[in-house]
Amino acid sequence: MTTTPSTAPPLTRERIVDEAIALVDVGGPAALSMRKLAAQLGRSTMSTYHHVADKRELVDGIAERIMAELAQPDPEAPWDAALRDMAHSFRDLTRRHPHVFELLLTGPRPEALMQTAAGVVGRLESAGFSPQDAVGTFRIIVRYLLGVALIEADSPSPPDRLDAMFAEIHARSV
Repeated sequence: MTTTPSTAPPLTRERIVDEAIALVDVGGPAALSMRKLAAQLGRSTMSTYHHVADKRELVDGIAERIMAELAQPDPEAPWDAALRDMAHSFRDLTRRHPHVFELLLTGPRPEALMQTAAGVVGRLESAGFSPQDAVGTFRIIVRYLLGVALIEADSPSPPDRLDAMFAEIHARSV
């Protein structure tokens, strides 16, 4: 049910981003337009522009909100456990919001992801990985996870090979 402006809760950036995420979760990236979002919020399209300048800023807000949920690696955990925990957290996010990740591939990397990347890369370097190998390992894991997320957006039942991948990485590093 769409509410009228007089009965709708106040319009905030947070509410706009929440509703945008819900639209994408249900209908995929094609479901997100400023017009559809405003209609869902029970407001005029122009009223949303008081809180987000344009669709690109909205997508950036979605990216930051989703990636803020990504678990930060425990600096005391063994490198393989820290990497596995981050990957499982990332995978959980992609399962909760599979279509959001289709959107996230079109823009800059969210700050929350960059913070997690720095933590994981630092953890790998402290375990003896060269800086180049640490960054490469992180990128491989994230690309794998994004690929699986895109496949699952269309077919949510492929086998989960994440733990097997980590066993292979661990075996090669020893």
